[in-house]
Amino acid sequence: KGVLRELSRLAMAVNARPRRSLLLPLSLAALVAAWQLRVVAFLAPGAGRRGALAVAAAVALAPIQGPAAQAALGDTPWAGRYNDPEHQGCKRLISQKGLTVRISGIDGSPGCMNGFDETVKWDLKAKLESPESKELVIDFSPKGGPANVVGTWDGEGITFPDGNKWTKIGKSTMKGKGK
Repeated sequence: KGVLRELSRLAMAVNARPRRSLLLPLSLAALVAAWQLRVVAFLAPGAGRRGALAVAAAVALAPIQGPAAQAALGDTPWAGRYNDPEHQGCKRLISQKGLTVRISGIDGSPGCMNGFDETVKWDLKAKLESPESKELVIDFSPKGGPANVVGTWDGEGITFPDGNKWTKIGKSTMKGKGK
């Protein structure tokens, strides 16, 4: 009962809705994994198959949304493609690995919409304090800007102290380094 209580507490701590489309496959995967790995070792003596099934169900039914869970699945709120209104049509791509964030982009004059504007490619480093962090500290010094600019996630994109906002327009199709 202690293991189930702890798993239930952890599942509620994530405080998010489960993705229904993943519920059945994950339940089956957890059940198979529990059986194959003999999860019974984590249970009290004599818990048997019912105990293993209960642990597998608790693990499978844990919510799979929220920043920490998304990061574990490779889908983070930060990672993706963004629109920067100050540089229309110019690339803004964010990738994340743990607490390390990489931002790659192109600046054009006046933008990147015409295809023949002069462009400059750049890569920036940024960091998060935690997987659930709503603030991202970006080093804009490679572009000639300040070193510690705080970007804040507002649910739709990243807002900056100067009033600019990068709106998220899609998930990152790039994995790892974001190339």
